[in-house]
Amino acid sequence: MFIAWVNHHHFMKQISPEKTSNVFMYAHGLFVLTLIIYPFTTSLLAEYLNTPFLRFPVLIYCIMNTVHAASWVIICHAALQPVNLAKNEAKSKYIAGLRKNISFTVLFNIVMCVLAFWFPIIAVSLTALAWLIYLVMGITLSPISD
Repeated sequence: MFIAWVNHHHFMKQISPEKTSNVFMYAHGLFVLTLIIYPFTTSLLAEYLNTPFLRFPVLIYCIMNTVHAASWVIICHAALQPVNLAKNEAKSKYIAGLRKNISFTVLFNIVMCVLAFWFPIIAVSLTALAWLIYLVMGITLSPISD
């Protein structure tokens, strides 16, 4: 949750505080909803981690990651259309690039959902590795400054 929230903070710095749209507000609501659900899916995963019933909790966790990644794509899209909410053109390009990169994350998480059926330990391990990559990217790939 912390990694997503910090990256969200950097994302929101790209948005003009004077602009908004209904589409963006609903997209933002979906994003926050995915953050609210994370503790429950993580708790379920932790409860079944060392049991023979791990497959279903890993699948639920991977689905949650997919929905969260999709919410990133949706919020990036809503920041650019129907009204461009970016502070300037450079920030618009940053958001468009972010949306493109996160689209690959959605695909990765879909693959993890499929993998969870047969190899839940591998799926959850790769998902944890992905979160570490998101952490490093959040630290090293700073957004465009004002």
